[in-house]
Amino acid sequence: SQKIQEKEEIKKIIQNISIESEFNNIIFVIPDALFDETVFNKFLDYQARANVADRHNFKEDQASNQDYAKKVLEQWINSLKNGYVEWYLSQEKGNILRSDFNEIVNVNLSSKIFSCGLETIKEAKKNKNVWTEKMANKTAEIFLFADTRTIIESKTASGPERYTREILKNNIGEYIVNEELKFKDDVDPNHPLFQMSKKIESEIEKQKNPGVFNLGNTLKFLTKVPFGMYKNMIYFATIGFLMKQYIGKLYESGTGKPIEKEMMRDKTLMLFKYWENGKESSKLEVRLGTREEKKLINVLSEILGLKNIESLSDVRWKIRSWIKESEYPLWVFKLDENSTDDINTAINHIIELIESMDSEITHKDIKTTLNKVDAVKTDLSLLLQKSKSYNLFIIWLGQIDNVEIKEDNIKPIIEYIRQNMSEEIGVESWKESSVREKVKDWYNIQLKKHIEETKKTLPQPPKQPPIGVPKALPEPGELKLSVIEKIEQSNEVTLKRVLKRMIEENPEIKVFFEKYLS
Repeated sequence: SQKIQEKEEIKKIIQNISIESEFNNIIFVIPDALFDETVFNKFLDYQARANVADRHNFKEDQASNQDYAKKVLEQWINSLKNGYVEWYLSQEKGNILRSDFNEIVNVNLSSKIFSCGLETIKEAKKNKNVWTEKMANKTAEIFLFADTRTIIESKTASGPERYTREILKNNIGEYIVNEELKFKDDVDPNHPLFQMSKKIESEIEKQKNPGVFNLGNTLKFLTKVPFGMYKNMIYFATIGFLMKQYIGKLYESGTGKPIEKEMMRDKTLMLFKYWENGKESSKLEVRLGTREEKKLINVLSEILGLKNIESLSDVRWKIRSWIKESEYPLWVFKLDENSTDDINTAINHIIELIESMDSEITHKDIKTTLNKVDAVKTDLSLLLQKSKSYNLFIIWLGQIDNVEIKEDNIKPIIEYIRQNMSEEIGVESWKESSVREKVKDWYNIQLKKHIEETKKTLPQPPKQPPIGVPKALPEPGELKLSVIEKIEQSNEVTLKRVLKRMIEENPEIKVFFEKYLS
């Protein structure tokens, strides 16, 4: 019949699609009880009769026809539940009662799709409770906090938890980890737990250079083929075990705190929430600590005598406090007579480290800073003394171009700088260029004051004679002599100021100065 022919055509299309590479991890299902044209027309007929009855206000007819339409759907749904379905997965297919289909999917087909998932561990599949979709933070804690295999065995001795320990075994019941929970040398490389571990290591290692990364995004591959991780006791146990090796090695973005056991347990819960609904994203921003980072922490702590350091973030804040106590920026130490180009480079890298945002610091930055600082570690220890900073700042002031500073100017200049740098920025964040501009601002203010005071001391011009009485002009020789005398009596600062003013007010005389100053 036409119905059979149409059904066979549908099967042929589905079978062809299922073997294509982009669909070979999808189970296609065709029920025997199709919602065909006969069922569809019967449903529409009753629904149409109900609509007509409603327009004519025949409430009983309307209700009865709506019931008939509903029964058509119920009968079709019941035939689906009680009938057979034909399934297709890649090159495989089968025909089975719909009531047995879930069993086939969970027992046989899921392990074919998620070939690197824990579905492949037979003993782990013997208890349905451990596969029930739910949050299981306590289970993650057991595997995350345990230091030995014996502890896990004692904490999973009974109840559904007994089946979670099966993730640590192969399909013949042998443990793939030793007593210290390290993978054995002869572990099967195809064991799902081992494969997940290696893939996680690879993906997190890639995040060394970017610095801060989102743990949820980086590990999201676990939720996809061929792993298929989702929230249940088995996979909470799995993620707890897999994240053990990163305790104390991952750091929270922003605070810089190392992620220890309790915090890592909370991160596992956030992971599943994020994978499910995209929430808790910002709380999964982390940074991978490295061997170079730990060494840099130790080197900087040793140079500056820093105590109670747990992380790179701690070091950065402690250095800022050290600079604040010295009362002058770190870059003044580059003026020390014992400083060298290598020392100056190291100081520049330390400054860059403390001024960067946590999210901006990459593994490459850490390695470079370590290399530069470690190479001159002893010299920096001798050079970076808070007691030197004041004198070095005075030396720096004396090297600013076009600014003349006398000894009695130093205190007012420093006071002016402290008052006029942005309030929210402490001395540890002073930029050399910004401080230089403040010094020039102070100098210009003093220069203007001096000009105003000089004007007041200059002789006032004679009063104008009465109208009609001609001015008595001095003889040319007298005028020339008077100007020369004034030039000889003036100091260098006054002469410079007068010459500049003459040029500003009479630009045409520039040519004479260019002639005599060339």
